[in-house]
Amino acid sequence: MAKTLIEIDLSQSPYKNEAIHNRWHPDIPIIAWVKPGDDFIVQTYDWTGGFIKNDESADDVRDIDLTIVHFLSGPIGVTGAEPGDLLVVDLLDVGALPESLWGFNGFFSKQNGGGFLTDHFPLAQKSIWDISGLYTHSRHVPGVRFAGLIHPGLIGCLPDQKLLDTWNKRELDFIATNPNRVPPLAAPPFGATAHCGTAKGDVRAKVAAEGARTVPPREHGGNCDIKDLSRGSKIYFPVYVKGGGLSMGDLHFSQGDGEITFCGAIEMAGWLHIKVDIIKDGMAKYGIKNPIFKPSPITPTYNNYLIFEGISVDEWGKQHYLDVHVAYRQACLNAIEYLTKFGYSKAQAYAILLGRRRYSQCLRDLVAADRHLRFRCHAECGGADQARHGRSGHTDVSGQITAIGVASAGLRRRSGSFHIEHLKGGPPCRFTSTCATTAARSRGRERWRNMICRPIVRNAVSARHASC
Repeated sequence: MAKTLIEIDLSQSPYKNEAIHNRWHPDIPIIAWVKPGDDFIVQTYDWTGGFIKNDESADDVRDIDLTIVHFLSGPIGVTGAEPGDLLVVDLLDVGALPESLWGFNGFFSKQNGGGFLTDHFPLAQKSIWDISGLYTHSRHVPGVRFAGLIHPGLIGCLPDQKLLDTWNKRELDFIATNPNRVPPLAAPPFGATAHCGTAKGDVRAKVAAEGARTVPPREHGGNCDIKDLSRGSKIYFPVYVKGGGLSMGDLHFSQGDGEITFCGAIEMAGWLHIKVDIIKDGMAKYGIKNPIFKPSPITPTYNNYLIFEGISVDEWGKQHYLDVHVAYRQACLNAIEYLTKFGYSKAQAYAILLGRRRYSQCLRDLVAADRHLRFRCHAECGGADQARHGRSGHTDVSGQITAIGVASAGLRRRSGSFHIEHLKGGPPCRFTSTCATTAARSRGRERWRNMICRPIVRNAVSARHASC
């Protein structure tokens, strides 16, 4: 039985756990040491450290101070790892904590980080997802049930001082190009909310003042948000400090390749079972300056689908030149608009997309419960065609949706695409819109609309924070 190297108490603030930190800095002390070849278990908080609650209000998503995130378990040192080596991490297994079988998805308000479609969804919203083995469902998005693929959104090693200084300079220089932008271009060091592990005194003060925020991915790994880093994955991390200083967190029950809602995965607390090893002088030997990821072998493929295309023309009719960002956004908006024709609000449709921002792979599936269509996003990149999928265990609901999808954009054609796959034996292009009851189909869409996006809070300017 593998040893649990780092444990958490979900009833306790992560700031009280010295095996947790929320900044990157070479002076954060190693919390535990292991040997090459060792395997062990690490428990992690959700990325907010428990700030988001399992309730009907999105006030917590609206009000969270994003300078506190992400809460990471570590750093863990590997005996013999030296700068220039590669730290090899095998992800043997990953799962939910038995006392926390739920997760959340949210849209941040434009004033607090926003998201890919923040101009269309400027207010805070959230949905809660209950976990039942391989599957999840949400009371806030009725009729949706799908299989997940749990993975760490954030995993990486500590930087050395030179690399840290490089990060801080380039990100501060970037902020200076548009210092008043909302949301800001980057997240600079911020000492007031820094959690520095076991660091004390002057060391802690230095870490707090200089520590890089955990929001972006960088040369050491970090917030990569790669959905395929699940069971069976292998990662090769550049080592910049003695021992490597491996940390991890931000677990997702499910996610697209990226997070278009910013909090665009199903975020959760959980655990990882990992094994570590070292390749001496691996950075020079293999020419590596960024991590290399070998994804999980759990990757179903499908070959028959329709395409919803996004082109390089924005919502206001302006033409852009080969702009994959604009094309991807249009594909997302087209998918959202389509889903609204079957009883979902635009906010629910956006939640269903669950965030996808890479362009080289296909995206999450969305399966209609009448078993005739499977929705999927696909990236038109040299024929790449990989997607996650889930099959419904429900047989009595004609309007059940049992998997999730989002829109992507092809690098070659510069177009985004959202796909529908025909299931064998079913008629083409048929989607029923009944709610998740035995109600007659003629009443289905009306009942769906009565179930969704109920207002939770109205402020002085009638801004709605809906739980949906």
